[in-house]
Amino acid sequence: MTLCTPETANVFAAGTSSYGVSDLAMLANDTHKFESQYLFKLVGGTPEEVPEIYAARSPVKHADEIRSPLLILQGSDDAVVPPNQAETILKIIKDQGGVVEYVLFEGEGHGWRKAENVKKALETECNFYERMFKLGAS
Repeated sequence: MTLCTPETANVFAAGTSSYGVSDLAMLANDTHKFESQYLFKLVGGTPEEVPEIYAARSPVKHADEIRSPLLILQGSDDAVVPPNQAETILKIIKDQGGVVEYVLFEGEGHGWRKAENVKKALETECNFYERMFKLGAS
């Protein structure tokens, strides 16, 4: 799922971001060198070369348009997409009064490796959607 662009801001009734990018320019500075070069190729240049593309494709620049509940799942040791990506969008959505939940998986990187965290992530996401869509036993 695309975290948020003007085209997708109100398409989804709720969503989950698993170790997702929220600010491309910040990611270019914070990710490890291998991933930064990959990012430059994907975006078409560096933040200095194509700042308008970085802004247009960064969910933080469109976070004020997010109206649907969002669950954010993040690994504390993620070197590819560091936790500050999750925490930045979390703060913006909270500050505007949006519905957002954040779960930080200690000791995990970009994705879940520990079986208990895979289970917890899936259960957390299922519970989130059950609550948002008022599903389950009544």
